[in-house]
Amino acid sequence: MVFRFLIMFVSLFYLPNSLAMCQVDGTWYSSSSKECSSKSIKTKPQNTNTSNNNHTRTKSGFVHPMNFNGSEKQRKQVINFIEARVRHDYCNSRVDMCQNTTLRMMEKANLEAFKEATQATNRSVMDRVIKDYCQSGVDMCNYKTILMMYKKNLDAGSKSLAW
Repeated sequence: MVFRFLIMFVSLFYLPNSLAMCQVDGTWYSSSSKECSSKSIKTKPQNTNTSNNNHTRTKSGFVHPMNFNGSEKQRKQVINFIEARVRHDYCNSRVDMCQNTTLRMMEKANLEAFKEATQATNRSVMDRVIKDYCQSGVDMCNYKTILMMYKKNLDAGSKSLAW
């Protein structure tokens, strides 16, 4: 299980940053997926960070863990984002591990990571991680990665290079 996640994590670094996306019924898909056809509503621009207020520009449906209020609306939004993102990562990319067991396992892992991330206390570190992984060309915007990098950045902030 951990090995599969590591393979997926490393593989995502090698995906093209200019991967085209389309939106159908409010959900973003890879342009190579079956959902992207003539019925596509709109095409996602190559660079979504066009404003100077980049900390508020994230992937469609993304809920900042530290802004989560527990409402039913936000819960559904988190679930929808996780399901779409996992499907994108495992079915509509070069990873090609689109099996129900893999999808459910990664959805569960992302939901657990989101719940844990809601307890984060350092806003500036969390915002920077979200900016790096959700608002850049890296395209690794999932709660598992966000939580992992949040923890790593917190830990690294208290360390320095030593011989």
